[in-house]
Amino acid sequence: LRKRRDAPLDITECIPTYQTDARFKVTIQQDPKLAYSANQRLHYVLAFVVCTPKEPADILAEVPVENCEQSSTRIKSILCRKEDEDDLQISGGSDEIDADTRSLRLTC
Repeated sequence: LRKRRDAPLDITECIPTYQTDARFKVTIQQDPKLAYSANQRLHYVLAFVVCTPKEPADILAEVPVENCEQSSTRIKSILCRKEDEDDLQISGGSDEIDADTRSLRLTC
């Protein structure tokens, strides 16, 4: 399995359909960059979530569609917001934030 910790792991392909139980071994390694006392205070979360798989076409069918004018207005309002507004996070270098361009980090 992947070791990336910021994205969910799909374990479906690791479990055969006929198998009704599964064993997992989780190893937590201490971060060598943190002091010993900080490592002791760290908490980890492990969750198993049952999801219903959907085809891309089924997901697209559930997405509401706005007309072009509404979409354009919404995108312009997002791009014109100021850096200190709480409801939008703008990331990028200081040259991007101070200039006329905005770099938006979107997570889907």
